[in-house]
Amino acid sequence: MQKHNKHWDKTHRALQEIVFDLLKKYSVEKITVQLVCDTANINRSTFYAHYLDVYDLIDTTQKNKREALFSEFVRQSHVSKITFFDQSSLIIFLNFIKENGWFYKIVLNCETVFRFKKALIVFLIYY
Repeated sequence: MQKHNKHWDKTHRALQEIVFDLLKKYSVEKITVQLVCDTANINRSTFYAHYLDVYDLIDTTQKNKREALFSEFVRQSHVSKITFFDQSSLIIFLNFIKENGWFYKIVLNCETVFRFKKALIVFLIYY
C-alpha cells in the first residue's frame, strides 16, 4: 500500500465526506467530478490524484462505510463475546444502519453502482 502525507490523507477523507453530503442531495447520476471539485474547492487534477472518477470515489466511500460496520461488529464481538447471530449483534448492526440509514437507502437502491449486497453476503458467510 502506498503511503501518503497527512495533507493527501486529509483531502482523500474530505472528498469522501463531500460525496456523502452530495449523495444526500443528488442522485448518483447527477454527481459529477466538477460538482465534487466545486464543492471541495479543489481542481480536477487534485481529484484525479485521489480517484479515477466519481464512481471510484463513491465505491471507495461505501467500502469504507461497510468496513466501519464490520469493524464495529468485530470489536463488539470480542468485547461482548457475541457471534453474528446473537441478538446483541443484531442490535449493533441495526443501530449502525439506523445511524447511516440515508446511505444504505442509496446503496440498496443503486445496486449497479454499489457492491454492498455482495459484500454483505460474503460477510454473512464468513461469520
